[in-house]
Amino acid sequence: MAFQKKHRLGYPSLWDPHGQLGRGLPKGLVNLQALPYTIVVDRQGRIAASRTGPVAEAEMADVLTPLLKAPRPQRTAKTHG
Repeated sequence: MAFQKKHRLGYPSLWDPHGQLGRGLPKGLVNLQALPYTIVVDRQGRIAASRTGPVAEAEMADVLTPLLKAPRPQRTAKTHG
């Protein structure tokens, strides 16, 4: 939390000290023993990119720009019957 506050992160960052969240990731996606690792999720909740190690701002921009330009998924209206 201190890192998030210090660097004013504008995105969710999950701290997983016991590796519980990482165990649910697809096998081989990232090396859970190597920190940091970054996972980018698209608007549909699919893993769009992953990276082990530090990520430069330009690298993130290359990944995020097309995702942000992609149309938002259509939400279906819920009806009560």
